[in-house]
Amino acid sequence: MVLDFYYFSYQCPLNDNMIRLLNEYRDKIDINLYDISNNHLLAGEMKMFFPTLIVLDKKKRYYSPLRKSFLEQAANGIYPEEKPFLPTISRNFTKGIIEPLSLDKFDIACECCGDKTSENYKKKIEFLKQYELDNYGFIHKNGKGELVGGVEYLPAKVIPYDIPHDDDIAFLTCVYMTDAAYDYKFEGGVRRSVDFSQTA
Repeated sequence: MVLDFYYFSYQCPLNDNMIRLLNEYRDKIDINLYDISNNHLLAGEMKMFFPTLIVLDKKKRYYSPLRKSFLEQAANGIYPEEKPFLPTISRNFTKGIIEPLSLDKFDIACECCGDKTSENYKKKIEFLKQYELDNYGFIHKNGKGELVGGVEYLPAKVIPYDIPHDDDIAFLTCVYMTDAAYDYKFEGGVRRSVDFSQTA
């Protein structure tokens, strides 16, 4: 079986985890890695608007983070079943402590992925340094200082996806997290990001 892994560098810190996992299966699966960071044509051809895409045998597409169970099935010639992620999201907005997302805050921001390692969040920081921004979004913390939400963005002109690349457009690269009791994303980050982008 052939597995093609398309990814937007370390925009998602889980990409580092998944690449390391893929390397463990190179003797069982024919694996190809494609970093689409500077390849707008490939990102457009693959219709990517998300930092990760897995394609098996050039025909079956997957979007969920890679797990060993997925690769074990692929190694045995089985196309894994991908179930949609259908979270319960509250219509109750809440706002706690909102902070601009600078490079020194990504240690807490990367907790959103649920599988943070010191390696993957440091690789994300190195990836972002090339853009030399003061603000990469906003994070939302509760009274204990714990991450409950956030939003990240980059200038559209550096995004490889097939979108308008005007100088005055930003692209939301990630929005997190989901909770059944409150929506910490919209009030805590998205609205603030829109307001910020309109005044920047």
